[in-house]
Amino acid sequence: MRPTGGRTVDYFEMPDGSSVSPYTLTGALEAIPGLAQFQIVQTATNMVTIRAVVDQDRRPTIDNQIRDRLRCVLPNVEIEVSLVASIENATSGKFRVVLSQTGKS
Repeated sequence: MRPTGGRTVDYFEMPDGSSVSPYTLTGALEAIPGLAQFQIVQTATNMVTIRAVVDQDRRPTIDNQIRDRLRCVLPNVEIEVSLVASIENATSGKFRVVLSQTGKS
């Protein structure tokens, strides 16, 4: 995690040792129509899971849109999309859009 203006944010470490800003990740997904809420979780340097709350009429195609957009910023990373009804806040009560669980942020 790196501080930015008083906040702590998670950067994703890639398999090649480079890092990706959380703002790059969120920017890749924000404009997808029908994507009501999302959370990007890195579980390993080569694995990312997207939890997505999606408008019902967009469900058939949105997982491919999410993968396509993230492949541009996360090359050589497996991207799993999980469509969910809601996304819970962290135990602190805050919602974290980008979360690294690798211990290397």
